[in-house]
Amino acid sequence: MKTLLTAIAAGLTLACASNAALAQVTVTTTQSGTGNQAYTEQRSVQSVSAVTTQIGNNNIAGDPLARTGGILQADSHDAIASISQDGDANNASIRQQESGLSQVSITQTGDGNVATASQQGSFSTGIGLEQVGTENTIDVQQTSVSSFSAFVRQEGSRNQATVRQVNSD
Repeated sequence: MKTLLTAIAAGLTLACASNAALAQVTVTTTQSGTGNQAYTEQRSVQSVSAVTTQIGNNNIAGDPLARTGGILQADSHDAIASISQDGDANNASIRQQESGLSQVSITQTGDGNVATASQQGSFSTGIGLEQVGTENTIDVQQTSVSSFSAFVRQEGSRNQATVRQVNSD
């Protein structure tokens, strides 16, 4: 829990401090073992990046809209987000909206898996999702973007992937 609160505080502090300068804002969160859970929100900053790494146990970088974990980036010129989960319950979510260049990467290895990535109203977007082992499931949505790509790779167990590209050029 302490790591979760530290990650939230660091992300919000950096986002607020850098908002005035419209500079590059990077939030890096690493969690090893037991409950895991992370949330990063970055808004109205020139260039943002967020990296969440979770190793083992309950993971969850869940639903940014419900603020139960994950990465939410909005109203930025460039937005780059990455979640890596290694082992146990997994679950990941990245949402990017109204940004120029938007890039998403989610890698999950072993156990529960589930990954969701959403990009909306951005100029140029790319999503790369990879899952290796057990329950798997991927959901990708790109809406109202000019240039877009999605790469999905699943290996082993129950697999399932959905990619939606709607109202895009």
